[in-house]
Amino acid sequence: MAEDKKEDYQLFVTMETGKIRQEKVRCKVYLPERLTDPIALHFFPTEDQVPYLRRAFEFSIRGEIENLSGAIDTRIQAQKVYSIKLSSTHWGPEITESVLIGEPMDLQVIHFLSHDERSSSSKIAGWFWLTPSILLRPAKWISKSWTGDVKVETVRQFNFTLANGLPLIFDNRFRYSKNREGDTVTFTELIARYEAEETDDIKDIDNGLSLLDDFLLLVSLAERRRCICLGWETTDSKCITEYYRRNLTIPTPKKDEDYDDTLIPLQKWRHFIEKAYQKFTEIEPKEYIRQAIQYTIYREGRTVENSFLTVYSAIESLVEHFGLRPNIMDQDQFKNVFSKGLRKWIRKYPLLVNERGKRRSIYEKISELNRVSFSSAFNNLCNSVYLEDLWPVVKRTKEISLSEIRNRLVHGDTYFNHLEQKAVSTAEKHLRWTAERLILSALGWDVSDSNVSKDSLYNRVIPCYGEWKTDQKILSRLV
Repeated sequence: MAEDKKEDYQLFVTMETGKIRQEKVRCKVYLPERLTDPIALHFFPTEDQVPYLRRAFEFSIRGEIENLSGAIDTRIQAQKVYSIKLSSTHWGPEITESVLIGEPMDLQVIHFLSHDERSSSSKIAGWFWLTPSILLRPAKWISKSWTGDVKVETVRQFNFTLANGLPLIFDNRFRYSKNREGDTVTFTELIARYEAEETDDIKDIDNGLSLLDDFLLLVSLAERRRCICLGWETTDSKCITEYYRRNLTIPTPKKDEDYDDTLIPLQKWRHFIEKAYQKFTEIEPKEYIRQAIQYTIYREGRTVENSFLTVYSAIESLVEHFGLRPNIMDQDQFKNVFSKGLRKWIRKYPLLVNERGKRRSIYEKISELNRVSFSSAFNNLCNSVYLEDLWPVVKRTKEISLSEIRNRLVHGDTYFNHLEQKAVSTAEKHLRWTAERLILSALGWDVSDSNVSKDSLYNRVIPCYGEWKTDQKILSRLV
């Protein structure tokens, strides 16, 4: 990427890692043309600086660009930069050129405004940069006149207020770039615009970003495709700040966008996000529900087997979150009375008297006896959720359950022929539908108003939905 374009900035920076500090390292900064493009930092250390930088896998940078009057015009900094590659070219005994390529996780570019440019307004305005979302993007009508004028009218636009009172308006911003032929290419990127009272505390932005992440997590659930924030830009009376986030996995672009593929129908979307977000803010602790949603929607680069285990973890998170696996008896009573008595009985049991190793293995499992089984906890969780049409998660009949498939995968039994592989793929879909129903229920949403309801799945004529019992029998032969 960097070789094909001109750098956006060039400056001297100070690099620090642990006790190592190197000043005046020349650096070229290549910002992304599109939000999802990578960011590259190219460092050109001197021959004396190279030995120190060879040991720098992770480091921070900070540098400034001054204008002609000597005032600071731009500051560029990052707390975490990973070293990708360090190479040196020797052109002769006294000529060596070294290049270190770094990838920043949290690049910040601050443009300081001159006194003439500063505003007297007490407002701070900006926008968050988002990856594509068909539920958040505005609907716009573009008309062209015979005179060459282009008129853009907004037909539909979504807005939402976060829990901290920050109002967001979701919009497209038009961007331009040059292709290899030199032609100008126009494209749009999704943003969330806002305006708030000015503050000097950057933690307020971080708090807003955290709340936005939770909101986008619910959007991702509804859309069945991850939507994340890749950074933000703000303008206040003193400066313009750009912040690039790269400490997360960027979603894979989706070519075919279809509202029928979403979990929540478009006509129900606004009602869902308002109700689900309110319920989400009330849930404490939130980590379990966050994990459940993340495990359910994250699919990039996963095999069917890995995806199955990940979605199963989502269901386990839900079971743990709702406290459906409590201790059967008081912990002190279990440890000091029941456990001690059971150990004495095991030591005297005829088949184990001379089997010290086996007794030790049994002792290690005793603590698990004080917890409700996953099967019982799961059944308690599902009391208010209809799952009878889906492949059972826990044992109901002699046929294999999704939990048994999970146990086979965990223990490394992953060799399947073509028919068995297809059956595992069917099982993964049923497990995902189960997780989606449970999550919607946890968020207070009626599953019948979603595309994962029994009627919706039946009407869409999905083969693996109606024919799962055949696949279940195929895998049951392996038990």
